[in-house]
Amino acid sequence: MIEKVFCFKDLYYLTQYALSDISDEEVVAKFNYLAKNIKNNTMRNKYKKQVLSIVDKMSNVDDDINQKIFDKLFYVEDTNEKNLEQYITLLNICNVEDLENIENNSLDLKFSFNDFFGENGYIESEYLFDLVDEDLKQNGINSKYIYSLGDLSRIDTEYVYIDDYLNFHPEDIDDIKKEYIENLASLKLDEIIDLNNKESIDANNKVEITDKTVKEAQKHVAGIVEKESETAKVKNTK
Repeated sequence: MIEKVFCFKDLYYLTQYALSDISDEEVVAKFNYLAKNIKNNTMRNKYKKQVLSIVDKMSNVDDDINQKIFDKLFYVEDTNEKNLEQYITLLNICNVEDLENIENNSLDLKFSFNDFFGENGYIESEYLFDLVDEDLKQNGINSKYIYSLGDLSRIDTEYVYIDDYLNFHPEDIDDIKKEYIENLASLKLDEIIDLNNKESIDANNKVEITDKTVKEAQKHVAGIVEKESETAKVKNTK
């Protein structure tokens, strides 16, 4: 018989993302149930390692992203190895304490940092100067940047934000990266990463948490907890 794979201290950070009607004990029981249903020892150990890695990385990540991942793991019962690896990658990218490699690390996402940078009015300062210079040469006093020239003297950063009125705003790269992470938090998971739904239920769909979903989850995990309690009683009588 397979012993418990997870204990409360393994998953305590994760439990906050369950709805209030679901107890911490039920959360832990559900993850143990999912782990025990993985018959291959190597795959079960891999699942445990991935879940622990996910929990460990959540403390420096936006709650909205953590919630989306929890919903996939708990309600959708996603145990797909490739999906979990993508959750880990996403958590690494969204770690606000480690922004250094976000450009390269996000290249495989559906919406990368480079996509966000290019679509939201950001530009490197050196290219901005070239852009303004070229437009002035072509259009003179009719240049669309004629009223923004005063902003150029204030630019002392490597990056600039151009607003809808063509005003130039110096930007720190870390602030742009944090805005990108905030943007990711507003998206659905399937708008960020390619999830494999062949081995996990509805993995590509948005998880809609309804009263029915909660009741079904409660009923399921309550049965798991009750079964584990009965098993423990039998073991204690031997």
